[in-house]
Amino acid sequence: MANQTKDDVRERTQDMMEKGKQGIQQAAEKGRDMAQTAADKAREMGTAVRDRVESGVTSVGSSIRSAADTIREHVPEGGMLGSAASQLTGTLENTGRYLEERGVSGAAEDLTTLIRRNPVPSVLIGIGLGILLGQFMTSSRR
Repeated sequence: MANQTKDDVRERTQDMMEKGKQGIQQAAEKGRDMAQTAADKAREMGTAVRDRVESGVTSVGSSIRSAADTIREHVPEGGMLGSAASQLTGTLENTGRYLEERGVSGAAEDLTTLIRRNPVPSVLIGIGLGILLGQFMTSSRR
């Protein structure tokens, strides 16, 4: 009878261990599922934000081109003022078109290419902007 009790204890222990393993496996699966769901949601949100930013940049490009048209309508064609206005509107129009066509990702690619081709001037410009930003932040606290 003692052997039967030991065998019962062994069986119960093995059953409990098996149930414990199954519980751990189920918990691990649920954890993986939850992590995958969270990753999918984050990806969806990232895509939505990117699409909104791209749409906003396209809208800004359109607004810049519209501003160029407005300036062109209200400034005389001849003389020094007309020449300056013509250059300004041309630049605004090109900038607006660029933003509409390339968007944020295109602009980022172009900026990356420009920095790779001109590393030293890029670093110097970055340092200069950092100094200006630091001075601006310091003066705005006063």
